[in-house]
Amino acid sequence: MEHRTNAHKLFLWLLAALFALCAALALAVLLPGYARTAHAAESGHTGHGAGWTALSADGGTLTGGNYYLASDVTLTTDLTVSGTVTLCLNGYVLTGTGSGAVIMVGSGGVFTLCDCREGAADVANEINGVPYNSGVITGGTGRRGDTTAGGGIRADYDTVFTLNGGAIVGNRADLGGGVYACGDAFIMNGGTIAGNTATGDIFSDGGGVYVLDCAFTMNGGTIARNTAESGGGGVYMIGDVFTMKGGTIADNTAQSGSGVLLSYSSFTINGGYFGAGSIAGDTASILGGYFAEDPRAYVDAGYFNEETHTVVTLSEEEHYGDGDFDADYPYAVYRAPSGYDIEDLEITYGTAYAPATSYAVQNAAVTYSWEETSGEGASANGTGTGLPQNAGTYTVTATFAAGIDVANKVCFPQGTAAFTVVIGKADYDMSGVSFEDATYTYDGGEKTLTVTGALPEGVTVSYSANMLTDAGELEVTATFTGEDTDNYNAIAPMTATLTIHKATPVYELPEGLTAKEGQTLSEIALPAGWAWEEAALSVGEAGEKTFAAVYTPADTANYAAARVALTVTVEPLLSGGAIAGIAIGCTAGALLIAYGALAFCFKKGVVKGAFFARIYPFIK
Repeated sequence: MEHRTNAHKLFLWLLAALFALCAALALAVLLPGYARTAHAAESGHTGHGAGWTALSADGGTLTGGNYYLASDVTLTTDLTVSGTVTLCLNGYVLTGTGSGAVIMVGSGGVFTLCDCREGAADVANEINGVPYNSGVITGGTGRRGDTTAGGGIRADYDTVFTLNGGAIVGNRADLGGGVYACGDAFIMNGGTIAGNTATGDIFSDGGGVYVLDCAFTMNGGTIARNTAESGGGGVYMIGDVFTMKGGTIADNTAQSGSGVLLSYSSFTINGGYFGAGSIAGDTASILGGYFAEDPRAYVDAGYFNEETHTVVTLSEEEHYGDGDFDADYPYAVYRAPSGYDIEDLEITYGTAYAPATSYAVQNAAVTYSWEETSGEGASANGTGTGLPQNAGTYTVTATFAAGIDVANKVCFPQGTAAFTVVIGKADYDMSGVSFEDATYTYDGGEKTLTVTGALPEGVTVSYSANMLTDAGELEVTATFTGEDTDNYNAIAPMTATLTIHKATPVYELPEGLTAKEGQTLSEIALPAGWAWEEAALSVGEAGEKTFAAVYTPADTANYAAARVALTVTVEPLLSGGAIAGIAIGCTAGALLIAYGALAFCFKKGVVKGAFFARIYPFIK
């Protein structure tokens, strides 16, 4: 990139100072054009009540807690932070002793600097030609033996320093005029590091910030108008990773790397504002952000990859709706896909679908053209913003118009991508349709089966031999026909059984059935249609008896035979009088026989006696 002469640099510096003076006279906020976000809310407080201690001018060691400035403070002893400490500048000025860093964060310390009244003053003040409208840390020289480090703040090993607000202005050191950080992390969410100087007999690096083996993340704030006699006017980064996600680095000066100088480290810009100035040294990667100069100037150093990113020139009249537009930073770096790749799709008819490119964000205007290759669907070849919808196999070409997705910082080139869409036939939704068996009893009427449930639109049903009158069983088939055979599969038929049971016949019970003892049922006559279930069965002794009989109707096809218990009166063979006569006759006969036998025996002399002599004449 172009190297400017010392005279040219001096002229630019004078011009910047003049601009700052005009800004101050115009009652501007701190560093107009740089401070883009109010960070008072990031301090997490708006006042200092319980839990906050006013900082005294005595300085010394802060072992932990929350402190604030109640007025401008000029230290008699520079501050040392031990433990976890938050310091709110509260809109006032903290001036060091001039013998070292204003604040030194010792090993293991966790230090947060903030300002809950940033921008509250009505008039901007000035230090070394740098206007400010917030709390300030100034007057530090960062002494550390023969080499001074960290004019405003020095964060030693195993420390975490977070800058949320306030300004570090007008400090000097050999390394890190504003901030020297060699701890675990330096996090800059807001605030300003400006008007600081790196100058010394041996080292003169890092006018604003010098970072040694410490991860530096810049989410916001401003690093501007700092000067290094050697390298890294804004930031000198050695031995770790510097990630810029927001904020501003602008108008810093140095012999090498006026913006950022890298040594055994890497620098990634994902966002924020980078003003006129160079990036020198090791690996840098520009992935986003806004620039005062065309960042493609860094291509030779390998900082800008034109295969994955592009430079978009913004303007006040046409800046693509970008809310971050700033006329001083007309160049924006957006992602730039080099091509498009769309995966093949396989779906079912009726399913909504949208092709997905190989990139997560795709807002570029797109049109499609397609050709059906299967010969099965009904869709003709076509073009437009729509996609094929009918069943079939299609070769589709997507044509993307060049465009910019501002919200996601993507610049889409014009291009095409071909892919295949297979749309399979769908099944009609028959989940609510059923065809069930049905059973009736014969009544002489016609019986049929019907499917239940609402048929899908475009579907009709027909039945095979679906009528039964007489008793019996019939299997019925329901056949469904869908009118859209191009996009829907055939519907499987359903079967159900229609059954008519025989009815119970109507009959009159035979009455007055009688029999004699010892007879069989077959000897008892029954009316037509009736028969004894066991005709050979004896009726038994006299009395009232019931015996099973079967009634067989004339229409045996539709009526079932009925089994009925019939009552039979069983009579004895002789009457009571006859039985008495027989008994008397038998008795008399027996007496006559006995009398005759006795008479015979008397006549023959077998028996003797006056008794027999008297009755003998009756038995001669």
